[in-house]
Amino acid sequence: MVSLKAFSETLAPFLASTPAALYERQRALIRLGMLPPPVQGRGHGLPATPETVATLIVAVMATDNLSDTDQRVRRMAKARYSSRQDDAAQHKAGVRCKLTGKVCFVDALAAILGSERLAAEVIVINASRETYPAGSAVIDFRPGGAAPERRSERSVFGRVDFYHDHMLVETTLYGKVVQRIEAELRKALQRGS
Repeated sequence: MVSLKAFSETLAPFLASTPAALYERQRALIRLGMLPPPVQGRGHGLPATPETVATLIVAVMATDNLSDTDQRVRRMAKARYSSRQDDAAQHKAGVRCKLTGKVCFVDALAAILGSERLAAEVIVINASRETYPAGSAVIDFRPGGAAPERRSERSVFGRVDFYHDHMLVETTLYGKVVQRIEAELRKALQRGS
């Protein structure tokens, strides 16, 4: 088993961060109850899994500052898939991400990080740090890793307003970066088993 703290050495450059900063985020996420407490003892710790890595990435996408690792991170992580932006019943049961089949953003990101095939289909993941409504995210992808000339598809989590009348802060994770993180996580999991 590779710990999330150890995997942060590999993950940090992809997120323009440092291993120490990611470890502090991990600790803040544990305090929030978004990550389980690590197993105590030498050689243990919180395991690096697609779910724990996805939660850490969402925290970095949701806020710049460690001190801001609060309910904003939880709202972005739990942003629900939206079938249509103006549909009042958009969160009805059975409506799921077209790429991953998941309902919440963090679960969709974990599914992507746990699948070489899904990671290869991602073009870009954008997360918006709006304070109201709660954070939102968009995953643009090409089904089956289709050729660039084929039209891409989009999965939207939370409410995204494409016509803003105020400053918007977004973070972007490009598909190539997602693919590299997935490959590094897969290698780490294979070494750890």
